[in-house]
Formats: sequence, C-alpha cells, structure tokens
Amino acid sequence: ATLIYFKIMKLSKGKWTMYTMASQTISSGNPLTLTSILTNNGLVIGGTFITVPMTGTYIVSYTANRATNAAGTDSIMLAIDGTLARNTSLPLSDVSTTCGHFVMNLSEGNAISVVPVVLNATKIEGNGGPAVTLTIIRIS
Repeated sequence: ATLIYFKIMKLSKGKWTMYTMASQTISSGNPLTLTSILTNNGLVIGGTFITVPMTGTYIVSYTANRATNAAGTDSIMLAIDGTLARNTSLPLSDVSTTCGHFVMNLSEGNAISVVPVVLNATKIEGNGGPAVTLTIIRIS
C-alpha cells in the first residue's frame, strides 16, 4: 500500500468582503454601493470600492443579484481605479444571480469596484440574498 501525505497550507494571506442587502438603482458606468463590511481585517474601505492593501496576487470575486429588465448586452464587471476591466465582464440576468471569480495581479492602492454597463437594466434586486458582494483574497 502507498501512503500519500498532504501538507495543508494556509492559502489566504488576507480576506476582505463588502456587500449590500438593499436593492439599488443602477446606471451604466457608476460603481455599485457596498454598504456593509463582512470582513475587513484592518483595511480602509470606501462605500463603492475596496482598496488593495499591498501588491500581490488576489482572487477577486463579485456577485450581483437579479437585475430588473436586464437584457441584451447588459453586463457587470470589475473596475480598477475607475477603469473597467473588460475581461471580468459577465452578463446580467433578470432571473438569476451573476457571479465571477478572477485571479488578478494588483498593486498597493488599487481601488476595486463593481460596475454595471447597461442599456436596459434599472435595478439590482436585494431580495433572496445580497444585491451585490465584492471579496478580495490575497494569495501571494
């Protein structure tokens, strides 16, 4: 018989999460509001963004609940220092939650936000779960 041993390592070197439970009206290009802090581990957090505490590699995750009237090219994505990260764009839906997880190299001081790009959608719903969440986890 062969024995296999696994070394258990702590993957996360810091985790920060913000969210909002309330529905919110959305407009294209404006960051979504994140009113509650789940974990901040001493991080200074703004109302629409999380500031990266140190340069490194991060898993950045976001969710958006159902979007009223979402159709066509309506989407949601991350922005770094106000610049849309188009490679993180996902379609918004009026029937289900949208979520994405991305490995990103970020620099100290980068401000990460969640931004809709919409023509039809008018509101992110806050019933059945948080309207919006944003989490960053430093992995190296």
